[in-house]
Formats: sequence, structure tokens, C-alpha cells
Amino acid sequence: MLIFRLVNEGPGPVEVYESDLPWGIQNSLSLSLFRLDETGCWKVEEYLLIDDPGPGTIVIGRGMTLNGRVDLSGRFDGPKAADRHADFLLRWRYVPMTADLVTGKSSSGWIIIPAAQSQ
Repeated sequence: MLIFRLVNEGPGPVEVYESDLPWGIQNSLSLSLFRLDETGCWKVEEYLLIDDPGPGTIVIGRGMTLNGRVDLSGRFDGPKAADRHADFLLRWRYVPMTADLVTGKSSSGWIIIPAAQSQ
């Protein structure tokens, strides 16, 4: 589970499609999972499902904070992602977009998931 916190630090309110929030639909957030072991680093296949966006929008006021969660269970190849003896590196990237298709500054990061926690 990834937990996101978005803050509108711009000069005014912005309208966005709810589906474009990181937790909106699967394609709104870029994720890559890599299995790390003594032989190297191996990309784990991501299951890309059909996830149609809805028409709903939300206005995020200046200084307003939104919180959401992205469930990772079932998103990656089960046998490779379920290896309890390997560490994993999870990389994410999010590019915000307003309802009128203006993109904002992208954010990205990564986290190491130790073998003991990758169950």
C-alpha cells in the first residue's frame, strides 16, 4: 500500500479529474517493481488492467491537502512479487494534470522493501 498526500501549493484553485489523482485509476501513476537478489536486479511484470476514467472532477483549493492510497496487491506478477527471500525496489512517478490538460511538475521516488516485509 502506498500512501499519497497532495498539496495545492499554486496561486489558486485547480480542477482535476478524480481519475487523474495518483489513487484514481491504474494509469494515473507510473509504477515499476524490481526484484533484487544476489544475481542482479529483475523487473517484475506489472498487470495492466482496463481501468476507464470517470467524468468526475474535484476542485483543489489553494493550500488544500488531499490524501489517498494505492493498493499494490495484485498489480504485479504474483510468483515473482511474492518471493519472501528477496528485497524489492518500488519506483513511482506521478505527473499531475488539470481538467483542461495542463500538466504540473512531476514527482517521483522509490522505496526498498526488505525481504522480511515483502510478504
